[in-house]
Amino acid sequence: MKDNNACIRKSIYSSMLKIALLEKVNKKSSYSYLLSKEIGAYARMLGYKKDIRSDVYNTILMLEKAGYIKGKREVVGGKIRNYYTITKKGNEALKDAKKMLRMALANAAQ
Repeated sequence: MKDNNACIRKSIYSSMLKIALLEKVNKKSSYSYLLSKEIGAYARMLGYKKDIRSDVYNTILMLEKAGYIKGKREVVGGKIRNYYTITKKGNEALKDAKKMLRMALANAAQ
């Protein structure tokens, strides 16, 4: 059976992943593996069956390259981890995204 809404789902998924990552690092700096576990668990609760680790890692790199988050290397337990924090640009983008979501949901409910 062909999914006629695949394009829309993919676009929404991509946007929601970006928002979720920005929200996570806005609350507390975190490293990519932990972000992947937390967001992956949430995605599975929503019924998303695909392993999303590569999506999370690629989105982190994209957000960092765009200046929305900033990575800082730290050694923890002998392992090098990149801890990510949100930047001013990322914080503004997150606020804007939340505002757009609220407006879109309010309009869809009418």
